[in-house]
Amino acid sequence: MTGSLTLDYTPAVADPAPSVRSAAMRVRPLSANDLDAAADLFLQRFRKSRRNARARAEVASRLQALYLDYPTRQGDPDALVAIDSAGDLAAFCGAMRVPFRFDGEAATACVTGTLMASSAPGHALAAVQILRESRRLPYDLIVTDTANRASLAVCQAVNYSVVSPDSLEWAAVF
Repeated sequence: MTGSLTLDYTPAVADPAPSVRSAAMRVRPLSANDLDAAADLFLQRFRKSRRNARARAEVASRLQALYLDYPTRQGDPDALVAIDSAGDLAAFCGAMRVPFRFDGEAATACVTGTLMASSAPGHALAAVQILRESRRLPYDLIVTDTANRASLAVCQAVNYSVVSPDSLEWAAVF
């Protein structure tokens, strides 16, 4: 079941849960060298019937356009990966930093995409580590519209506030 999910992050509040970070796993920004592995993970988790070289290249190209080459990107990518001790990609969460104004004040949102973790042994908590790391970054708000029940459960486990999509009010200015 796919639905909308808004994750609220308040920078002034510390992560209440201790880090699950293993010495063998590290979270860092996505790099161009991660694209093939992230594409393969996406295909493995969401498109099992389409795991071929052409599909991998198409997904890697889209990931690059979305998370590395988007026009407003400044500095390190906001998309995060978890890398295990062997150098393999254990988890991925696509993200883009978006500036906006709230009540006349400048603010920053992180718009996230698919959160996914490898099914390989030892990778079960990699998605949790990515979510915890994202809470340490300087965002005023973290928003996604691609969450499923499993992602929702992980977010709630690391104390994200989940807001009903009905509580959002959108206005278009032309």
